[in-house]
Amino acid sequence: MTSIARLAVDSGVTFTVDDVVDAVERGLPESYATPTTGGMTRRELIAQMARNILSGTMYNG
Repeated sequence: MTSIARLAVDSGVTFTVDDVVDAVERGLPESYATPTTGGMTRRELIAQMARNILSGTMYNG
C-alpha cells in the first residue's frame, strides 16, 4: 500500500482500489491460502481492507 501511495504522489496518477488489489495479489505467493469462511473471495477481502485503510475506518476505534 505504501509503494502505491508513494507512486501516486510522485507521478500524480490516481489509483483505484482494484489497482491496489491487483498489486497485493501479485505480491502474494502462489500457494497463499484463500479465505474459507465468510463467503468473500480473496479479492473482495483485500478490497475491503484497502477501502478501510484508505477511508481511515481501520484506524477508528
